[in-house]
Amino acid sequence: MGTPYQRIEEDLRNNVLNTRTLKRPFKSEDNSRIKETKWKREFRRAKYHNRKIDLKTLYYYLGETLEQEEFSREITKHEKLTAKRIFYIHEPMGPDYLTGKAGIADYKGLTQEKSETLREVALEVLSEREPLVVENLLDENLVFDNFIPQYDDHSHEYTSHDQSNTEFMGNMMNMMDMRLMRNMKDEENIPNMGNIENMRDMEDMLDMTVMENSELV
Repeated sequence: MGTPYQRIEEDLRNNVLNTRTLKRPFKSEDNSRIKETKWKREFRRAKYHNRKIDLKTLYYYLGETLEQEEFSREITKHEKLTAKRIFYIHEPMGPDYLTGKAGIADYKGLTQEKSETLREVALEVLSEREPLVVENLLDENLVFDNFIPQYDDHSHEYTSHDQSNTEFMGNMMNMMDMRLMRNMKDEENIPNMGNIENMRDMEDMLDMTVMENSELV
């Protein structure tokens, strides 16, 4: 059946669209307490009916919300950490592609390095399917550098990650450089407007010379 990492990677590369995607259980204007209560209620319902895709989707929405605000009432630290991992990995492709074999338990044992690698896989798959979307992600600087759930391989506690992100950010900058080179190449193929104007002036002078010679004859 493979390792948790392999199952998640396989799900990403299969790139299968959900036939039905669970909607957010709360509204954006709800306060944090109401959001937390509604999420927990929908989570218990999905868990009771063993709806694995809905559970992953709910964790995705929780991770997305935790980027903007913090919950502290009913949701545990481990649930928050799992939600942040799921959102970080799958954010480029969105909740509509949260299908496959990987379960919630597969995300709980991931290291920081594997989480970052899986996000790169998601960006790679997205670039093959929708290259313009990846360019927009880079242009809008939506690489969540400060949102990566940080922990070491043994204690799973939050740690510094500046060095571990260097290679990933380098790859992103290379993609942006390639796009810039393409734009520069396109600009080189644009005709020089100054030369065109000079050519028009020479044509006008030639016409005037012809007219003057005609009058002399």
